[in-house]
Amino acid sequence: MPAAITLHDIDDDLYAALRENAARAGTSLNRAAKALLASALGLVHRKRPDHVAEFAALAGTITAEDAAALRRAVAAQRTIDKELWK
Repeated sequence: MPAAITLHDIDDDLYAALRENAARAGTSLNRAAKALLASALGLVHRKRPDHVAEFAALAGTITAEDAAALRRAVAAQRTIDKELWK
């Protein structure tokens, strides 16, 4: 289980800089603080895969015929078996 820490007596300048860093990164104060600590301590974390970028090349490449075939193939999965939900 990950540990938790509490930091006391954070001065206004440090807090403001952390808030600005988090805002620039579009993340929370907690994540920004952890990233800064890891960077300062020389810890390298594996970057999570960017699944949006991985599939971006596929966007708009499906044909109308393929889309219709896909809809037909998954139609049975979208039905509810009322006998199973009694």
